[in-house]
Amino acid sequence: MRRPYSRSTSRSFEAFEEQSPNLSSREDSRRSTGSATFNPMRGAMLRALMLPIRILLQAIDWMGRLASLLLGFLLMVVGSAFLAGPLMLFGVPLFLLGLFLTLRALG
Repeated sequence: MRRPYSRSTSRSFEAFEEQSPNLSSREDSRRSTGSATFNPMRGAMLRALMLPIRILLQAIDWMGRLASLLLGFLLMVVGSAFLAGPLMLFGVPLFLLGLFLTLRALG
């Protein structure tokens, strides 16, 4: 004995097709094409809107890298000067800190 809720999927799909309004293939293609062209268009609009913000953030990033590079180079020079003089104990850490900052700015 078959239960009423154990219909095959093909029968239930046929019943659904009978209840749904008939659409021509032309209308189906228009619907799918419209939604497919909206997504790339939205992506292009978001890219255009975000471009000034991305440029500004990249400029800030480059300024930070240049400041770090300058500070690291300055610390390396001061550390080398301390190494040549009587303050050798302060020269080694300053030189290494400057080297670390310089390498971080370049990499």
